[in-house]
Amino acid sequence: MDEIFDAITGRSYPVVHLRTKAIPFHLLLDREQVSIHLYVYYANHCYTRSRTADDPDDAVLLRELKRDGTYDERIFCPKRYEFSVQLPRLIEDLGHALCFRGNDNQVFYRLKSDPKARSSVHGWYICGRLDTNVRHRQLRLNIRSVHYRTNQPAGVRGTCRFFQILTPFYLSQKTKHDWL
Repeated sequence: MDEIFDAITGRSYPVVHLRTKAIPFHLLLDREQVSIHLYVYYANHCYTRSRTADDPDDAVLLRELKRDGTYDERIFCPKRYEFSVQLPRLIEDLGHALCFRGNDNQVFYRLKSDPKARSSVHGWYICGRLDTNVRHRQLRLNIRSVHYRTNQPAGVRGTCRFFQILTPFYLSQKTKHDWL
């Protein structure tokens, strides 16, 4: 898909910047530098939000079945879309960035609202999850959502550099898959 049509504004927005891309990361393993490719996938939550009662029916881009059996109707979100334009660059520079470690290989990166604030949790959060696609022989980072928050996501287990999350994940997968 190359573009999304927003029924509210009557405009189409390109989403080619959110195409899957293999990004090289360098890890230090046993005093040797190893280069790996992490395939980055972006979900529609990077440019959509949940529909509210005020949103018209024709604004719904897709419906997603939730775990509780209800549907989440997604509509175009100009703020998320605007933020998504910088996502590829932010992901490429993620290697030494300070991230929040989550449960089940989740990774959260925050772009602070005020970079000078030392303890603020306010900002744009990039919410991802590391996994492996055995069929395609890929290590993946699935960017599941981006959104502005005034609190930390649930399940955060401390901060560290992205490579400190990626390295143990890579090593755990390397023992399972001979193609790594």
